[in-house]
Amino acid sequence: MRVLRVGNNSVGAIAVRGSLGPLVMNALASLAAITLDRCVSFEKENRIEAAHQSERLRAAVLDSLAHAVKTPLTAIQTASSGVREVGDLNESQSNLVSLIEDESRDLSQLCTKLLQTAKLEADDFSLGREEIAVSDLITRVLEEQSGQMAGHPVEVEVRDSSLRIRGDAELLSMALVQFLDNAAKYSFAGQKVKVAAWESHSEVMISVHNVGPAIPIADRERIFQRFYRSEGSKQMAAGTGIGLSAVKMAAEAHKGHVWVISDRTEGTTFFLSLPQHGRRSP
Repeated sequence: MRVLRVGNNSVGAIAVRGSLGPLVMNALASLAAITLDRCVSFEKENRIEAAHQSERLRAAVLDSLAHAVKTPLTAIQTASSGVREVGDLNESQSNLVSLIEDESRDLSQLCTKLLQTAKLEADDFSLGREEIAVSDLITRVLEEQSGQMAGHPVEVEVRDSSLRIRGDAELLSMALVQFLDNAAKYSFAGQKVKVAAWESHSEVMISVHNVGPAIPIADRERIFQRFYRSEGSKQMAAGTGIGLSAVKMAAEAHKGHVWVISDRTEGTTFFLSLPQHGRRSP
């Protein structure tokens, strides 16, 4: 009898009836251990590949749906604007038009996220390489999101106005928009949202802080996975679980990374770290 080992790990046992020398028995045990280990490895690889294929198929379907929805959605938005321009709407009619406009805008943003995610996963994806002033990026995004941030005072702290990065302005704007959208959705009413940027070891750090329910430790990595939503967030606001995964992909495309820290008393802060690119001349 022999215990089958791969390294220091036991993977099984073998028993042979008959007269075999120790050397032959040890060789049989080694071959059996290697075979078992390879079978386990192949099974894991097959499961991983199946998961990847399923994810690629799901992403392709969602990408097709996003493209298909864009055209009728544009027609709906145009029609709702036309109805408002006609005028003479009573209060109920005006409220219905506002509802159509709000829901159409949310659906348009969802389509945009899906298309940006598909863009990041495309084999022929080409990352933009614009030189971007971080302070200008933050200012522009906050202006665009002013309606979304209504009810939450926003504080901005850019410690060095010369901070610059090189990358895809559309994707980086999307990442910051997503952080702000999360802050608005999951902040307690009236709480301040703080946006900050600074240099740290030749990297540019951008953070968005809000005060709301803490994100459980077990979820702080998983929320950056596509379609994952923590149980607490599902009850606070509607969502799809797409936005943060797109932010992570955008960060990695720029050789950066994202993470979150969260505390019941201190609040939640999302971080985006990107390589720094030069400085504006004094």
